[in-house]
Amino acid sequence: MMEKPRVTLLSKSAAPAAQPADAQPEQKSAIAPKTYKQAIALMQTDVERTARRLAGEPTAAGGATTANAANANAAANAANAGATTSANPTAELPFFANRDNVSGVWREGRGPGWTGSFWVGQLWLLHERTRDPRFAAWARRWNDQLLGQESKQNHDTGFLNFYSSAFAYQATRDAKYREGALRAAARLRQLFNPRTQLIAAWNVGGDDSIIDTMMNLQILWWASTETKDPAHRELGRQHALRSAEWLVRPDGSIIQSVHYDPATGRRRFGHTHQGFGAETAWARGTGWGLYGFAIAARETRDPQLLQTAERIARFVLERLPDDGVPWHDFHDEGVYFRTKDTSAGALAANGLFALSELVPARAATYRAAGEKIVRALADHYLTPTYAGDPTPLGMLRHGSGSRPHDAGLTFGDYYLLEALLWLDKRNITRDDLRR
Repeated sequence: MMEKPRVTLLSKSAAPAAQPADAQPEQKSAIAPKTYKQAIALMQTDVERTARRLAGEPTAAGGATTANAANANAAANAANAGATTSANPTAELPFFANRDNVSGVWREGRGPGWTGSFWVGQLWLLHERTRDPRFAAWARRWNDQLLGQESKQNHDTGFLNFYSSAFAYQATRDAKYREGALRAAARLRQLFNPRTQLIAAWNVGGDDSIIDTMMNLQILWWASTETKDPAHRELGRQHALRSAEWLVRPDGSIIQSVHYDPATGRRRFGHTHQGFGAETAWARGTGWGLYGFAIAARETRDPQLLQTAERIARFVLERLPDDGVPWHDFHDEGVYFRTKDTSAGALAANGLFALSELVPARAATYRAAGEKIVRALADHYLTPTYAGDPTPLGMLRHGSGSRPHDAGLTFGDYYLLEALLWLDKRNITRDDLRR
């Protein structure tokens, strides 16, 4: 006999949901806030554990969980002491994008997708910070699997090759990485439509572009500097200006996608398809826009692009939840899709830090806002977040790849690490922990 269906009423009112239980210190046994250095050490522990496991190397004691963030440095040192060489250094290694919020296990994929370089980027960032040759060795193994595909990729060739091959060339001066990164820049130029002044999202002559491409422009900024060819920079500037016109609303909210006639260059319509609704502000897309326009303003010194970045920043700062971490969509606020997006928060923090270096009059405001987000992510979303937290060390929980997805995300990890390193390189410490 079939059981009667059960219905559970989640809420009696249309009010924002509370943040996840494991991010609420009042519901758990609270631990001390994390310093930026402790948060970096935790993330390093997680990266080492992941690299060893996927490269087929024995794990060390540093992979064990702990209930206290103060143990992060000790765990990282233990992991360093257990370094070994992979039995098969030429074997193809898996890529991954998301993982379980409790176990921390990554869901391995068959290929890099659009996210593969965020893991490689973390390895190169940690190599730069530590000069530990293991990070370079691991980074090369994954990085080399991305080489040779650049001319076949879509607009995400910027993501896939800036955080990998451009970083790799900076670290190693190996010509094969320079060539790979330049092939990626050439691919973006191939995708550029002079009629729309936009880089098509998916193929040459395509009929749409998306806000994510504002971040993919980084490969063009890099290529222009590397080759001293201003054409790369000018093409990126044109795409950014058209994106500001077609993908940013007057209030600073972001439209995810714009469709047009590729033959005439006429705009047809714009819409958001990964957020709450077609006319809402998807949080990660807003993060792409904030950070992407801030970088574009820095690279081009175009005042219109700076104004656009600040307009998006105002929108974000007026709508950030009290805990500093965005919901999946700025217009939904956790009422319908009850998921936070820590990756969107990490992106926004980096965009605010970039703006703090471009706008002296508002530098303190932007930096403070970015720090608020980073502190929230480090204290309440980067494990451990409470005494007895069973989740492996250094995992950033509660990213939203797509509604109502809730998981750890490799790009969330990358951008949080980047934000923490930005603070650490400038010897910035937490004001609220100073005594």
